[in-house]
Amino acid sequence: MAIIWLTAEVFKQEPTCVSGVPTTSTGLPTTGSHLLDEIWKDALGGVFKCIVAGTPGTWKQILAAAVIADPAAGTIPTGYLILRVAQGALKRHAGGFSWEAIVGARR
Repeated sequence: MAIIWLTAEVFKQEPTCVSGVPTTSTGLPTTGSHLLDEIWKDALGGVFKCIVAGTPGTWKQILAAAVIADPAAGTIPTGYLILRVAQGALKRHAGGFSWEAIVGARR
């Protein structure tokens, strides 16, 4: 049986650090060289996985950001996933200030 050691990096709650400073950006990284299977956590808590290594690589969002309100400030990438905790709704950013419900939306 193989032993797998989990590091603090796997369980961290903070955004990914760039040069020792937590990122303030929302969405996947747009600069730098990245490795296959690298994990990136943005400022809202959305988690991305690098599926093709490169600069900046190709990324897939694997965990929605848990939020209490639709983000209205900053640059939110189209297709970005959020989980509206109070509503129980999974939503996708449709561009501009528009969000579309994918699942849920209890009232």
